[in-house]
Amino acid sequence: MTTTDEVVTTTAGDFLELLLDKARGIAYRTELRVGHQWRFNGDIRMKTTSAKFDANGRKWIVVDAEGQVLGRLASEIAVRLRGKHLPTFSPHVDTGDFVVVINAEKVRLTGRKWDQKKYYRHSGYPGGLKVTTAKKLNQEHPERLIQFAVRGMLPKNRLGRKLLKKLKVYRGAEHPHEAQQPTPVQLGSRASVKES
Repeated sequence: MTTTDEVVTTTAGDFLELLLDKARGIAYRTELRVGHQWRFNGDIRMKTTSAKFDANGRKWIVVDAEGQVLGRLASEIAVRLRGKHLPTFSPHVDTGDFVVVINAEKVRLTGRKWDQKKYYRHSGYPGGLKVTTAKKLNQEHPERLIQFAVRGMLPKNRLGRKLLKKLKVYRGAEHPHEAQQPTPVQLGSRASVKES
């Protein structure tokens, strides 16, 4: 029984013997009938690979936030920061790209969220709760609007804090990262839609 062409029907007791033969290098096509049919091909070996950190393998991309919906844009930025768009994604390794966001002040919110969405922070003292609306935050610090949205979509641990440092958000169309030669990328399944 050393050929790979014959099909061997086994019981559960013989299956251990066949696994030992596989470890010795004898390949069988086996069919195990214990309630369900399991097909086992002896010459296929599958390995789970784990990515290693490679600082040189990360790219720089530029995303234009003009006309993009905040939540949809933030979720795609979070995917790029983590590296989930790559086939070598590992949840515990930083394999993602650097993301530069421009025109942060031109991001869109749907519905009445400009007036209804609130951001909270606390000074740490009694009665030190500060509340601001999305409209006021966009007027004063439009970069924080995107940073807060992306931060909520990243892991809440050391890796998430490290990933957030790769996000660079700027108001206006200029950014100081031309030396890294970032490639412009259009994120979002929907194209930019202007408000009517």
